[in-house]
Amino acid sequence: MPPMRGMGGMPAGPFAGPGGPMMGGRPGFQGAGGPNIPLTISPPVATTVYVGKIAPTVPDAVVRELLEACGQIRKWNPVKEPSGQSKGFGFCEYVDGEGALRSLRLLNNLKIDGQELLLKPNTATQKYLVWYEQQKDEQRQQRAQEKAEREARKKAEEEAKAADGDKAAEGKDGDKP
Repeated sequence: MPPMRGMGGMPAGPFAGPGGPMMGGRPGFQGAGGPNIPLTISPPVATTVYVGKIAPTVPDAVVRELLEACGQIRKWNPVKEPSGQSKGFGFCEYVDGEGALRSLRLLNNLKIDGQELLLKPNTATQKYLVWYEQQKDEQRQQRAQEKAEREARKKAEEEAKAADGDKAAEGKDGDKP
């Protein structure tokens, strides 16, 4: 049996069409991030950071304190031997992207007891943090644009007031003989 065809010889059905799978053939729809639809869908929130190369002489409480200085921690999971001794690495999950970003920037390569910490996001966290930073940049740009517009309106209002004041002064001077 030949495949079903819709109008214009295009495959028919909800899984086919110019928009691709599951797009229902809506013309011009290219999916998230495509030319017609901006990427506005958040990837799943992922804020887990690998923390490695922890010197055996560094107490877990010190590592946790450093991580907490970067942001609110949802969970800190230091990996330990069955004996309870640290294996020198762990996983820190932050409440939000800001904490994860801050820890990656501030703690990666930080030297403690002669050993540099190694912090890395997993793939899901990396994708989320890229999206998170893009959102922050867009918000900053929008605030800057709104500020510039407010300042331009204020300047225009001040210039209009000054012009009205000049006209009023001219009118008074023009009445004199």
